[in-house]
Amino acid sequence: MAFSWFRKRDKAPKGMLPDGWHFFARPTSLEPPGTIFRIDGERRRFRVHKLDPAVDSGPEPGMRSFDTVDLRAGIVARLLGLETLGASGGGKQRKQVEFELKEPVRESTTEEAIDRVLKPYLSKMEIRKRNRYFVVRETRTATAMTYRITKELLGELGGEGAVDGLGELGLELSAGRSGVYDLCQEFPQRLAVMFLPEEIAPVGQGLGGDETELGRLPVTAPLEWTEGEE
Repeated sequence: MAFSWFRKRDKAPKGMLPDGWHFFARPTSLEPPGTIFRIDGERRRFRVHKLDPAVDSGPEPGMRSFDTVDLRAGIVARLLGLETLGASGGGKQRKQVEFELKEPVRESTTEEAIDRVLKPYLSKMEIRKRNRYFVVRETRTATAMTYRITKELLGELGGEGAVDGLGELGLELSAGRSGVYDLCQEFPQRLAVMFLPEEIAPVGQGLGGDETELGRLPVTAPLEWTEGEE
């Protein structure tokens, strides 16, 4: 099942997530800013290295309460840890999902800080053929997430009876307005749920024109991947 994320809107109003942000496959504490990962020719994602740039963090109290994305049911199931329920991916059909981050905090690193640790590493990094490489520039962490989903999507996740009562996963289901449910997941600790990557790619020729110079480029299209085995 490929994992991808994209905005429903072409342009994000102020206070909403900008283009380029992706959900992690699962909420995590293992991929802060400076994490390098690769996606191979079969769209499998692997962590490569963890740099240690200076990172600033701060709360985002002004962030919009609910944002909207289009996701397959299987992606939502993975985010919630519900793969064992056998949720279907809904084929290629995506469903509209509203989500809210509880106590969101943004973690980011500056251009100077990331280049200070990235450039020396790039000079010795092993590049595998048919692989694309990325570095995490920013993350958003939260203490919980609430998903506002339709009854149809809830059915693809296993139905109300299957999802309700899964307290061991920190999940709580409640019925909202007609045909809509709130599915809240409390995390055992603050976890990163979203990240903003930049692609590591050729940006020019090195001195003498003999070697390709690698640098950072913005990610302008949604990334799709399955998690590879470490």
